[in-house]
Amino acid sequence: MDGLSVNFGQTTWKPWEDPVNGRDERVSWTTVFPRDLSPVVGIADIDPGGALPFHHHEPAEVYHVIEGEGEVEIDGKVHRLAVGSTAYVPGGCWHETRNTGSGPMRILYFFPEARFDDVVYHFE
Repeated sequence: MDGLSVNFGQTTWKPWEDPVNGRDERVSWTTVFPRDLSPVVGIADIDPGGALPFHHHEPAEVYHVIEGEGEVEIDGKVHRLAVGSTAYVPGGCWHETRNTGSGPMRILYFFPEARFDDVVYHFE
């Protein structure tokens, strides 16, 4: 396979929607690379007051904040997030990510999976 460069502004953005909490227009996300390219890499945008609600999934996840500020709660412990912060979420841990700032928060996320479809989300 050849290398790949992607402008995430040209990817397909989706509003957050899950079976427990429904749709939240304050949160949008996109996968950066094609769905079958490992590792899974994506971008999540969270508007002020918005949150990725509590959930867990089997694979570990890494967040890297590229804009804004907020916090991620992982199994009951709150970690502050700011530009340049990187957070590790162990596999199976309940976590919620909140924008606590006055502007948008943008997070680059990674899963060590072969395909995004292999990441199964579970919600409260």
